[in-house]
Amino acid sequence: MRSLVMATAGLLFTASLGERALAQSSTAPLTAAAPVATATPRESALTLAEVLSSIDRDHPAVAAARQDQAAARGDRTAADGGFDTAFRTRVAGTPLSYYRNFRVDTVVEQPTALWGSTVFGGYRLGRGDVPDYDGKQLTNELGEVRAGLVVPTIRNGPIDRRRANRERGALGETAAGEALRAATLDVKRVGGLRYWEWVAAGKRREIARTLLDIALKRDDQIASRVVRGDLSPIERTENARVILQRRVQLVAQDRGLQQAAIELSQYYRAPGGGPVVPSDDRLPALEEPTVWPAEALPTATARALAERPDVRRIALVREQARVEADLANNQRLPALDFQVVVSKDFGGGIATRRPVELEGQVLLDVPIQNRQANGRAEAARAALARVAEQERGARDRVTAEVRDARSASELARSRLALARQEVEISAELERAEWLRFAAGDTTLLVVNLREQATFDARLRQVDALAECQRALMLLRAAMGSLK
Repeated sequence: MRSLVMATAGLLFTASLGERALAQSSTAPLTAAAPVATATPRESALTLAEVLSSIDRDHPAVAAARQDQAAARGDRTAADGGFDTAFRTRVAGTPLSYYRNFRVDTVVEQPTALWGSTVFGGYRLGRGDVPDYDGKQLTNELGEVRAGLVVPTIRNGPIDRRRANRERGALGETAAGEALRAATLDVKRVGGLRYWEWVAAGKRREIARTLLDIALKRDDQIASRVVRGDLSPIERTENARVILQRRVQLVAQDRGLQQAAIELSQYYRAPGGGPVVPSDDRLPALEEPTVWPAEALPTATARALAERPDVRRIALVREQARVEADLANNQRLPALDFQVVVSKDFGGGIATRRPVELEGQVLLDVPIQNRQANGRAEAARAALARVAEQERGARDRVTAEVRDARSASELARSRLALARQEVEISAELERAEWLRFAAGDTTLLVVNLREQATFDARLRQVDALAECQRALMLLRAAMGSLK
């Protein structure tokens, strides 16, 4: 009878080996990949690269950021419009008067970025009679051609509104590109976390199903032994309770997997933008990352500060504020503009109009109270100081994120090592309990408790593996290197 008990117990213990096979890699070195399951991922397994690629292509938040970039491009084009060539024509006549005359005045102006200067050329025709004091309104028969240059020296010389708008527009377009990268990085970070949560949920469901299968397979064997009198009927009742308990666990893991798949669908999208709920047969193996960043913390922090798009964006915003502050300070100065005009009349007419005429002008504009310019300068300085503080806060935040991600990755590997040891010890205790059961020294209740303990340990191993992947994801995101 004792040999029959031991033989049957051996069969039951063998049935549990399939479950323990999930943890055979638990004693592998920490630097090597350690899959929870030995099954090789199918070719159809969903990869993280596919999820990240779909985010780049179709995620609404990324698409919205692209529109912001397009708007910034439009703003830059509008700013460049400040240097558009201007064409103006004025036609005037006095048909009913003692002095009847007709006048046409056309001018073409081209602002330049050279110290705020403007070049212009024009044509003027004036025919008829005018009072003696308005003689300059008339020209010779073919009209007057003129060209000139206006050069501001103090106000609007080093910087003016046109050049400020163009520089701000260029900075704004670049900042919008960094904002697009920042939005994409943030969405990819969350999408990557959702991906590993889905993979881990699938592995938890697989372990729960294996545990249930063990209880189902041994139920018939226990029933036969109860009929033969080898076991007490209470043992079969205990196994029935365990089956129900493990069915509940499986249902809970099924729900967790479905929820994780639905959450992942917000980031995994089909071409065109529609969410895709990944099917269970696309679940990949859950493995430990094989490569971890090896940079020292100061080096990693410096690289993150140089590459993080959110930091680069706010630095560009600061440059925009600096340009506006420079303009506001310049507008407080007096204006001293020089203008040179060369003109010549053509055709028959008065001889005094025929020589080439060179005219120079100087315009001096000195503000007295200047409250408008002073107020704008004060507001611009405050805006620049505000953005500088925001930049300082962003750099501090990135530094903290890198430090936290490095800490999380190191502790995640330590947690995984401990979880593997726990699985190994739990499996040994389970094996020992089976041997005691085979010898008649314990009950199926205690065996079930050992199996449940091993199950819980394997779930913690899955959590530790997923935490390693999540920690690496967060570290890559903190470094700005998540592609």
